[in-house]
Amino acid sequence: MTTAIIQVRLNSKRLPKKALLSICENSLLENLVFRLKKSKYINKVIISTSNNKTDKKIIEFCKKNKILFYKGSLKNVFLRIVNTTKKFKIKYFLRVCADSPLLDSTIIDKGIKKFNNGNYDLVTNRFPRSYPKGQTVEIIKTKALSKIHQKNLSILQKEHFTKYFYDNPMNFKIYNFKYNKDLSDISMAIDNKANLNFLKKINKRYNNKINSLSFKKLLKVYEKKNV
Repeated sequence: MTTAIIQVRLNSKRLPKKALLSICENSLLENLVFRLKKSKYINKVIISTSNNKTDKKIIEFCKKNKILFYKGSLKNVFLRIVNTTKKFKIKYFLRVCADSPLLDSTIIDKGIKKFNNGNYDLVTNRFPRSYPKGQTVEIIKTKALSKIHQKNLSILQKEHFTKYFYDNPMNFKIYNFKYNKDLSDISMAIDNKANLNFLKKINKRYNNKINSLSFKKLLKVYEKKNV
């Protein structure tokens, strides 16, 4: 079974505190946790956030909902995730961002199944991207992180956890699975207010049952951009 680590902080400039913004009764973060738990292979969800006072509400959310969490560096996300894996003694994990409340469990399971059947450091669907943003899957072998030294990381590589892997693919065994057509121009992630408002429209259209919508159903909505 697999552990999912959700990377989240609330100091977003484009859409402040977006992880805790609500779609009717549930926050974006709650929707993501719900979808992760629909996976056949995920048996544990951990939230990796910062020890900055701006993320106090994330910790409160975790305690209220009895979700495991780790507090670490605000800006050095790479170190924060590494320390999360050490604290919980994780051998491999699914890494997701909190701005992906529509992540489909069937895509998650496809990636995990491939990881389990091969000897990979990283299995993903974004190298190159063919799935929409917001449907990104990254399953990472914890041992592979030991190949990466903090002193060699750029500021961007510290902030974007898997960037070093993609910048240095010759050093790792990376497997990328693709969709049957290029959907990389579609975004199902919540990066700004327009994304959030569109998601709210979808939820209203489907009677607050957004978590019952499959990737294929969501794709039809996003391709038409009409709800």
